[in-house]
Amino acid sequence: MTIDTKNLRVLAEAATPGPWMRLFGERTVYDRMEDGCRGIAIVRSDYSPPTQKEAANIDYIAACSPDVVLALLDALERKDNLLREQLTICKYLSR
Repeated sequence: MTIDTKNLRVLAEAATPGPWMRLFGERTVYDRMEDGCRGIAIVRSDYSPPTQKEAANIDYIAACSPDVVLALLDALERKDNLLREQLTICKYLSR
């Protein structure tokens, strides 16, 4: 599987910033205000109450807010850079 990290970063930067949250029993994901209260609706399920699978999907979407995706992309980029540095060192030492 190939992941287009550049496009994923563009999408995450354009989306409503996180963190996102779902209140227990709710079928909507909200962005979370600094005081912990819910903000604007991000995504909503048609099922009321949500089925177990819908609730799991809603929780997953809330957990994958843009701030989380950007942090993962940053960590991946740092690891890629470290791997490139290590490869350069290995090539130098193998001469």
